[in-house]
Amino acid sequence: MQTEPHKAQETRKEDEINISPRTVHYVFIVLIAGMLAFNQLTIGSLQAQSAMVSQSMTDHMAQMASFSQPLPVAGSGQPATQPPATQSASQPISTGTSTDLNALVAKVIPTGVPDVYGSELGISFDDPVKALGVLAKLDDGKGLADAKQNERYVKIGSMIACEYCCGAQTLVFPNGQAACGCAHSFAMRGLLKYLITKHGDWTDDQMLEEVGKIKALSFPKDTVKRASLLQENGIELTQINIGSNLYRGGKGLQASSTGGAANLPSQVGGC
Repeated sequence: MQTEPHKAQETRKEDEINISPRTVHYVFIVLIAGMLAFNQLTIGSLQAQSAMVSQSMTDHMAQMASFSQPLPVAGSGQPATQPPATQSASQPISTGTSTDLNALVAKVIPTGVPDVYGSELGISFDDPVKALGVLAKLDDGKGLADAKQNERYVKIGSMIACEYCCGAQTLVFPNGQAACGCAHSFAMRGLLKYLITKHGDWTDDQMLEEVGKIKALSFPKDTVKRASLLQENGIELTQINIGSNLYRGGKGLQASSTGGAANLPSQVGGC
């Protein structure tokens, strides 16, 4: 038989081990509440991440859509699959550089209606694509029929070239045939032919100066880089000095940094 003290000790152990149903119920409630809170936090976090991803995708799609939108061609009012070749010459060109460079751009890139032949041909430097197209139609790639006029044509056409497009050394060959088949060369030769046949009283330098303007209009970036190089070497900024073969490739000049012209269009119109 067990003694009374021993029975009392076992009773106390059973009381310590046994847990009431109410206590178990409370424990389950606490656990469930904890799980619910954890789930809510997890769901909230996932929703936030999902919203961020969705917004990121929306922004990306909007950006891609903006790239695919056709841009208008200057003066046409019609959409095109490619961006315009240049800014209107009447608008300030943003180079992202100093005021000095902006002044240089304004000085060497022609604007407005050319004197004399501008009104005659209905062209303006402010609409360069149209001007180049009109002038290009004046050249058939052949020399002039008149021997004296053709001699002058070859002389002037050998002083300048469409170098930035195709690397040609001159506009014409010695017989007057086209030395370059790009649209810019046709425009430059077209203007030269027009001036020789319609305004033969102009000097060779006057004609070469005007042809140089067409070259500057066609290749703004390289023109400004050449002009900057000439300016730093103390050379007068005429279209003959800038555009003719006289200083082609920076011949005889000290090289300098002309990276400020980087934001200018490299080429206007098709080649």
